[in-house]
Amino acid sequence: MIKEFIQNRFDGGENSDIRAAAANQFATSINFDVHSLSSHLVPVRSYEADETYSGDSVGIRASDLAEFGQVSNQVYAVGRKNDGTGRKIYQKVVSATTWLATTAADGSAAESATGSAVPGFFFKTVNSSGQAIYWFLTSSGGFLLVGMMDFRSAVAVNFSKVALISDTNMYIKPQAIIGADGNGYISDLHNLIAVNSDGTVENPVFELTQGNYIMSVAKDGAYLALGVYNTLEGRSYVLLWDYVDAQASDRIELGEGAIMVLANLGGRLVAVIDKYVNSTFFGSATTGQGAMKIQFVGEDTPVAEVKASGVVANAIQQFKHIKNNVLYWYAKIPLADGTYREGIWSFGRQKSSQPYSLALERELPGTFEGFYGINDYLYFPHSEDGHVSRTASTDTFGTAVYETALNNSNDPYYSDQSVEKQANGVTLAVEPLTAGQSIVLKYRKNRDTSWTTVDPVPLSVTYDTSAVYPMSGNFRNIQFRVECTGGAQFLGLKFRYEVLTNPLQ
Repeated sequence: MIKEFIQNRFDGGENSDIRAAAANQFATSINFDVHSLSSHLVPVRSYEADETYSGDSVGIRASDLAEFGQVSNQVYAVGRKNDGTGRKIYQKVVSATTWLATTAADGSAAESATGSAVPGFFFKTVNSSGQAIYWFLTSSGGFLLVGMMDFRSAVAVNFSKVALISDTNMYIKPQAIIGADGNGYISDLHNLIAVNSDGTVENPVFELTQGNYIMSVAKDGAYLALGVYNTLEGRSYVLLWDYVDAQASDRIELGEGAIMVLANLGGRLVAVIDKYVNSTFFGSATTGQGAMKIQFVGEDTPVAEVKASGVVANAIQQFKHIKNNVLYWYAKIPLADGTYREGIWSFGRQKSSQPYSLALERELPGTFEGFYGINDYLYFPHSEDGHVSRTASTDTFGTAVYETALNNSNDPYYSDQSVEKQANGVTLAVEPLTAGQSIVLKYRKNRDTSWTTVDPVPLSVTYDTSAVYPMSGNFRNIQFRVECTGGAQFLGLKFRYEVLTNPLQ
């Protein structure tokens, strides 16, 4: 009985239960965009160095850039002053890689004499003077330094300080957002601080009891949504606040785990929840107990989940970016073999006709220190030495990897390991390859720990868009792995096999 396994849609994303995956789902992918097109996988660009300063190829590293924002065609970042005594604002044109100080000399108004950068606090608002950006810094004395800068003149308008609760608890990073009322809001553990459009600061404007920490914030219509983790119960919930009352308008339970990211995707609140993976929060959880959950607020069960084996510090962090209705965040998920699935994950859909899907979208340029989405770029401080990289401005690619699931919706015998099957061959469909591009096909059967390359190259190629790989040998279950280098685009896979035995017959 000849059967075929066909994979030519990918918009269902990753399914960690690879024996129950739908026809448009897969086991894993990395360095592929699965949201843009449903019919094939698009490799994402790799990275380029973004760390020059006034002609010095490494000089900006000493500034240790940590926060990024944009006004018009200018990118701004907060870093150290050259003499190391405080903070300074740096800027560059979006398309450039060379940074400049906002003024030529240290000691300018666009600096702070004290303070260290806190990631995640660059956001813009509009006040009576024109467009401005607020940046937020903390000093070693436990103060929040609020700076408002009018970028038409590159002059810092004013600074004020307000005491921080979280100075000694920075594994929970403060979050910042411009609310529906036009004011800025910053979380400070269980407090919410307001930065009014005139630059004045109110602390607090909303307050929770001890042990309830604001982890992430998002706008939800006329409300500000607060993702809260209750450390005493080990559970999370979302509060909807109307910007005025002392009490929340609604409370929505999310269940076990720490909410790390909250976002609004096309009018739906979605939460990324760390369930027993972060050793800082949960200690030594039982191996196999943890997971990263993606859950719509108001629904009882996750829409996607990634299982973890063991724990790791800072497993999921509070950095996030939203573009084209897709949420991006960082996570490091430990596996049973001692490795990690680490990088920038994505969840969402670009068109209403598509399903919501999850993928590990890209690897990192170095040791993770944060990421910031600016226009078409992602900026990554990394490697703990001042390095900054961003997504490449040209078609530069690494290796993108895709692995099939163990399920074939057209044949229940495909994933039935009690049934012997015989492999006959594989066909790959690809976009025409150009110079520097290549595709490698691998497989593993009966849950082998290593992959075997289909040797040596395609037997035949037709019009440069399809490749036929002969295969032989028996298997009870089988997975395929496609590795695309140089930006090669993978369109689909067809595997032909024969069912040999059925123990129930």
